[in-house]
Amino acid sequence: GRLDTTLPEGGPNSRWTPSFSWLASLRYYDSNEKTPHVRIVQPAGGCGTCTDNTPLRFESTSAKVEGTYRMGQGLSVLGGLEYVTQDRRVPFGNLNAAGVDNQRYVPWRTEVDEITARVELRRSLAETLNGRIAYAHSKRDGSDFTPTNEVQSDLINPIHIADRDRDKVKLMLDWSPVEPLTLTFNVEYAKDDYGNSSSRPYGLIDGTQSVYALDAAYTINERWQ
Repeated sequence: GRLDTTLPEGGPNSRWTPSFSWLASLRYYDSNEKTPHVRIVQPAGGCGTCTDNTPLRFESTSAKVEGTYRMGQGLSVLGGLEYVTQDRRVPFGNLNAAGVDNQRYVPWRTEVDEITARVELRRSLAETLNGRIAYAHSKRDGSDFTPTNEVQSDLINPIHIADRDRDKVKLMLDWSPVEPLTLTFNVEYAKDDYGNSSSRPYGLIDGTQSVYALDAAYTINERWQ
């Protein structure tokens, strides 16, 4: 087997004024499996149950832009927009007369796109305490699902590539009770709504997720933390 990956990434950032700064980034990721496409199972009586390996290729391009405005009195506002598009390819080596791959048992999408808008408020609450609160909304969709060789499979709305709207709220506090010690509290909550429909009734309809984290950092001396 062989898998080639490529990952270039870069972008500018600038502080236009003492109050406003911005940054942008562009990232390209290519996971290209170059394992030869071969037949693994070949029944003697025909190819109704043939099995090939499926070398996958995923190309993902991400573009992001953010701006931060400092309003004074330890208060700043950040706004950002991110767009991610993914091209997903796999060999279709056993098509029937209807153009359906006889080996395809899982719904497949060749393109998946997601756009996220984010706003964040940061403030210094005290000399040793800083706080941040952020809200983000994401929308994911993509190309039509390719048909499978089973009617039941075509009723599935697969979670990892299904249409999805996500709303996320995040709260973070940094506290330094004494000079060598820093505590970081982080709470996140997200709600997902999936593109469930009468044509694809099987799969998640909605979901939630919560994250609670506490990190502690202690500086022993200039060399050790």
